[in-house]
Amino acid sequence: DIFVFNEYYPQSHGQAFQAELESAGWVYQALSVQTDEKANRILIASKFPIAPLPLTMPTFDQQFQSNLLGVKILDLDISLLGLRMPWYKSKALVTCAWGWVEETAALLVSHPSIIIGDLNATEQSSAGRGGEHFRRITKSGWQRATPSGSSYFGKDGKTSKIDHLL
Repeated sequence: DIFVFNEYYPQSHGQAFQAELESAGWVYQALSVQTDEKANRILIASKFPIAPLPLTMPTFDQQFQSNLLGVKILDLDISLLGLRMPWYKSKALVTCAWGWVEETAALLVSHPSIIIGDLNATEQSSAGRGGEHFRRITKSGWQRATPSGSSYFGKDGKTSKIDHLL
């Protein structure tokens, strides 16, 4: 009943795609902010009414802002945070982004909430990739859905579980 597209890049077909979703029943839609930086965006399409989730948006990087979107699923009284962690080369940006996610997760954990997306990290990731933050989040009351397979398939044949549902 709810789609979260975490690597949405609308380009010229964005409006047609969203109209097609609407005609198929996903009439409630939200799209993350577009910034001056070229970046993926988040699209949430729902059959349930949604409203913006009041979040303090990060200010350290425009790309991260377009890669996150929070909504409240009104009929279900559930908060939903869709995100994609950019593959930052700067450890400082990784730390800032994961710090924001960890702070936001701490605010959401006491109420029925979902965090879903491409976190570009696993529970085994190094601290420089957000692993420490991710481990603290999963130990702070969040339950991680256990996938049956991989979510990333590299050209070199390597696989990984970087997409998560908490």
